[in-house]
Amino acid sequence: MEIIPLPPTPPLPAQVIGVVPLPKQQTLRLFGQRLLPRLSLLAPGGELQLRNDDEQPVTIELVPAPPGQPSLRLEPGASQSLRLPQSGELSLHVRERSQAQATVLRPLHLATHLLLSEVGKVAVATVDVPPGRYQVRLRMPTGSLWQEEVVVERDGRELSLHVSLGEER
Repeated sequence: MEIIPLPPTPPLPAQVIGVVPLPKQQTLRLFGQRLLPRLSLLAPGGELQLRNDDEQPVTIELVPAPPGQPSLRLEPGASQSLRLPQSGELSLHVRERSQAQATVLRPLHLATHLLLSEVGKVAVATVDVPPGRYQVRLRMPTGSLWQEEVVVERDGRELSLHVSLGEER
């Protein structure tokens, strides 16, 4: 979930109640037909480590590509680190396995993961922000995006969002 202040709301302070600071390092692992986690948060300037825990070599394509590095070749058991200096969104695709994809978000604004319930049907985030206008975005690992403008009044506001995460198993 991302919370973006809209004018005239000033930027949010670095420490907002209820939000863990963005990590400065993340690891994406390839095994089987998956690249996990499918959706990650990373502080701008952070380090992304890619690990091939599979038995086959793979080529990971990066979009947008860092200068001089449109793709990485990883042998089985190998890992490689990338320094990602700018904010934005990085998509990773495994050339040999079209379903193995991941996205790394490097936002300049407030972002946090939602906490899933035990059965994985309800997701919750509690954030204490000052009064103002905000755009709230929710990104699913599948790539779908929900966004809505929210106005937080002086007396506060609670935002309830119900998202169907699939059938119970």
